[in-house]
Amino acid sequence: MELNGAKILFDGSKLEELHIRGIKHYSISLINAYNKLGVDISVLVSKYPLKTIINTDASTIFQKKSFWNSLKFSSPLLLKAIFGISGSADLIHILKDMNLPEDFAFLNDANIYLSPECYRIAKKLRLLGLKLTIAPKPKVDIWHTAYWTPIKIKGAIRVSTIHDIIFLNNPIIKKSFKNSRFYKNIFAQRVRDTIHDSNMVLCDSEQTKKELIYLLDVNPDKLFVNYPPVVFKDNVIPQDTLLNRLMSFDLKYGQYILFIGTALHKNLKRLVEAYLSLSIDIPLVIIGKPKSAYIFVELNKAIFDKRIRILDYVSEADKYVLYKGAMFLAFPSLYEGCGYPPIEAMSVGVPVLTSSVSCMPEVSGDAALYVDPYDVKDIVNKITMMINDKELRQRLIEAGYERAKFFSMDNFKKGLKTAYSKL
Repeated sequence: MELNGAKILFDGSKLEELHIRGIKHYSISLINAYNKLGVDISVLVSKYPLKTIINTDASTIFQKKSFWNSLKFSSPLLLKAIFGISGSADLIHILKDMNLPEDFAFLNDANIYLSPECYRIAKKLRLLGLKLTIAPKPKVDIWHTAYWTPIKIKGAIRVSTIHDIIFLNNPIIKKSFKNSRFYKNIFAQRVRDTIHDSNMVLCDSEQTKKELIYLLDVNPDKLFVNYPPVVFKDNVIPQDTLLNRLMSFDLKYGQYILFIGTALHKNLKRLVEAYLSLSIDIPLVIIGKPKSAYIFVELNKAIFDKRIRILDYVSEADKYVLYKGAMFLAFPSLYEGCGYPPIEAMSVGVPVLTSSVSCMPEVSGDAALYVDPYDVKDIVNKITMMINDKELRQRLIEAGYERAKFFSMDNFKKGLKTAYSKL
């Protein structure tokens, strides 16, 4: 299938989130790639704007509504779905070339279709065994979902991206509902439904592809691996600006260890345990929502240890600064679908310490120092090596720059063209 001129409607369920994380990060990169390939790209949104024409604050299109407003806009679509009638999605006018925050800059790069509350309704209908169908006006050729979104677009073929299936292969042994067979079966069926409804499925890594084949018995002919691109460009701000910005975080260039994320499978617990056993005054900086750092309950000392800095959500610009100023990235994650942080760090000349499991060796190649993420002593030893061995860090910096080139926008575009040529 030829991409140039194709009309693609993209799943906006994660783009409606207020901050750039995981799938939203991927979604923005995908929109940029489609634009560069000459695609007529649109995004389906579900949050109803205050105004038909948004000319001041574009983020108002994604604001939460009161219960009664949500009911007002969702009831017609819900009733149509129950009676098997397709819902509508209409193009809405948003002024282009607005000065938008980075979280919503994609609004300047895509047309916007609106179907009020469609994602919330689709999830509720799925519980009833029903599926929401939407007929956009004007029509589109392709419906691309970056999540297992239970919406069918009338008259369009479907392409889906599946980033990981951690719910089936979670390395964290924990007695909870989310780790029960019942819960896993629910999500396994959602992924199966997504794949069944899709003409093609893109995977972020060979590992995700293999897991889909062996854990869910998916036909490999339907799967195509296309590694996501790195968005950071090195040396984008002057050195004095970088140093001043680091000072605002009370940090010094090259004198702290960086970690991204606080989800359990990121293995922050063992990293902190290893860090606290070391007699070093180099801070450990953790980027992640404070409420997610609940694992510190198990490590009471960490709460009072002034060497550990926990930062809330940071902008992409500040994330670049924090990457660039780090001595190294410590990322001993137990599971990733692709793993952005190691490649992001490599792209800006920061050495990487990461785990020897999951997709990390596939993604990082020979440009990282690997650690057994289940062995706290090994994490201690490898952190010590990274701190004391300047030549090792320099070698990893040079290898990292080369490795990051593979995760380019050009390679991502080539992957998309190759994938679509098979449709």
